[in-house]
Amino acid sequence: MDSGIIGLLSVLGALVSEDWGGPYYPQSRDRSIERYWSDTPYQGRRVLWLGTEGKMLWVPARYLVPIDGNIFYGDKIRELAGLVRSSSQDDPLPLRAAYGMATVIGPLDVAESIQYDDMRTWTTGDEDLDAWLADPESWLDEYAADDEHRAELQAEMEDELDEAVENNAGDLGKVSFQVRDGNHRVFGSLLGGEEGAWVLLADNQHQEVLAGRDLDAPKLIEMLE
Repeated sequence: MDSGIIGLLSVLGALVSEDWGGPYYPQSRDRSIERYWSDTPYQGRRVLWLGTEGKMLWVPARYLVPIDGNIFYGDKIRELAGLVRSSSQDDPLPLRAAYGMATVIGPLDVAESIQYDDMRTWTTGDEDLDAWLADPESWLDEYAADDEHRAELQAEMEDELDEAVENNAGDLGKVSFQVRDGNHRVFGSLLGGEEGAWVLLADNQHQEVLAGRDLDAPKLIEMLE
């Protein structure tokens, strides 16, 4: 999770209330949340995520992304953060897992995040490679002495990118997860001190992954629990 989202949550969660008896999560607060026959518990730091076996992913905070245009309500996210902070490993807060879509971060994702995304920026782990990837022509204009040098630099950067992809350098090869439903639960729990979240892969993507039709299927199958 990048500084833009952290900043947003910090503003929303400022002065997290010591009184977390609000109206939003009464069943979680009272540990009376309804359990379904298909529920499997997945333990976080102080949260017990309820999900479906075989469809769950553990995603670190950095790689959790809210759905575009999601509206966060300060009182709701503050209440959830307070509930998490008041819980413990021995008495975790039960929450139903959020669902969404997973993506294995590739070079195009890195480039687009640098170009267009104010909330998060992925990286290859190398500043020059990031700059070239985001805008190759401008980078070459700055560093190339002539056309021959330009071609040499282009070839060098392509080789560096291939090596970075092979080695999963920086954010390459990591799985990012866009939360479609449950943004307050996920990001409120992070504000409350969780280091990541167990999340549920959406049914349509799960089916595509199992059928091998999703481009990221090999990586996601390894991660599903």
